[in-house]
Order: sequence, then C-alpha cells, then structure tokens
Amino acid sequence: MIAQGFGKEGPEGEISDDQIFPGHDDPIAENFSTLKAIPKRTYMLGADGISWTELPKVDEAVLAKVAEHKASLRAAGKTFEPLNGDPAYVFKYNVTVPPAEEGAEPTTEEKELPELERLAAMVEEIEFATAVVPVGAFVLTSKQSVVANKFYRGLPLSDGLSLRSYQHLRTPQRTAPAEISTMSKSKEFLDTVADDTPRDSWSLKHDPSNNLVVLRSLEYPGYVHFQMVDNPTYGSAYVGTGYKNEDLVHML
Repeated sequence: MIAQGFGKEGPEGEISDDQIFPGHDDPIAENFSTLKAIPKRTYMLGADGISWTELPKVDEAVLAKVAEHKASLRAAGKTFEPLNGDPAYVFKYNVTVPPAEEGAEPTTEEKELPELERLAAMVEEIEFATAVVPVGAFVLTSKQSVVANKFYRGLPLSDGLSLRSYQHLRTPQRTAPAEISTMSKSKEFLDTVADDTPRDSWSLKHDPSNNLVVLRSLEYPGYVHFQMVDNPTYGSAYVGTGYKNEDLVHML
C-alpha cells in the first residue's frame, strides 16, 4: 500500500482552504511556485497498512540501476519482473563490463537494486504517465502560479466523455515556456491525455448508474480516474504490479 502526500500542514496542524482539492479532504501544496518547478509529491510505503516508510528519492544513480536491471531482463528474454513485496529485498542482476584492454574478453559484474529504489522509480514513472486531473480543476494565475480552482464545479457529460477534458498534473512537456509565460488565468495550460503517445492509450466510459465518467490507462493497467458528472468530485487510484504494457502500440 502506498500513500500520497501533497504538502505540509499549516500552524497547529490546520490546513487552509487553499490546500484542499475541490470535493476532497486531502491536503496539497498551497500552490505551485512556478510552472518550471512543480514540486514532486511524496509517497509513503505501508506494507502492513500501519507502519509507513517514505520512499527514497529517485536520482540519476537510481535511474541508471533501474535501466540496467531492465536491460538484464530483456537480455534474459523477460519483459517484467514482479516486485517481491519485502521492502528489504534486493534484486540481483548481471551487467556486461567492456574489456579494459583491446583484445581482452568482456566480463560480467553482479549488481544490486534495492526493492525500495525500484519501487520509487516505478511510482515516479507511473505518476508522470498518469496523474490525471480534469480541465478546470487547476488554474494558472497572473503570477504564473498553479492553484486549485475553488470555483471548479465539475464537467457536464458531453465534456466528460472527451479526452481533451483531462490533463496531466505535471510540468507541461508540450507547451513552450515562452508560450506559457504569456498565459494568464488559463485553465488549459497542462498536457492533455488526448495527445499522449501511443494514441488511444486511454479508455473513457460513462457509468450512468453512479453518475460518473471513468478514465482508464491502457498503458499502465490498474490506473483509474473518475469524475462525477456535473459535480466537483473527482479522484484516481492505481492498483497494479507496476507493469507497463510495452506492446500497446501493436495492439491498437
């Protein structure tokens, strides 16, 4: 089980109105200082749901080990290796080391990747590819700050059934900084899921019995976002193994 945090509490543990998602009770950062530096969320691992440990930071060294581990799996004819479930577990893998001298044979070196580091990198990768919010839930102020929109009232069904009504809550990857700097009080400044690659990597359906729209990731099976129709309530969850559907582009 992984819990997500969005910021810090105020004085005496109080949380201001600016720290609340519309329709929710989860604390988030008071605002995002600039579009160039949207702060990362923090994640806590609770294997038993009682004791919680903050996941380690993902730096270049961790990413290098994760890349080496993935390469070793491909070399062995595998596409994925499930997590062990033990935070103290260490994955062992082999990498080929080029010879130090010309004419010599390459050698094999055994390396280690702690489960917590692999899990942290996995969470960061999934968060980047998902982390969906509906259009209008966040706004860009005249001071270039990203804040929760207190006046967000949800999406009508017609908009809720459009992929362009859903955005990634991350630093925009498809809009030039110069263009963002000219925006003011905009609701459509984040990357929309409609432009994700591969195309059609999202499933969008209406659930009339519960009066909500459900968005599912086909790239990361297990990620679900929901939006109540004509209601500010929305949310998302990921329940999966961390597996990425690398064959999706060939399945569409």
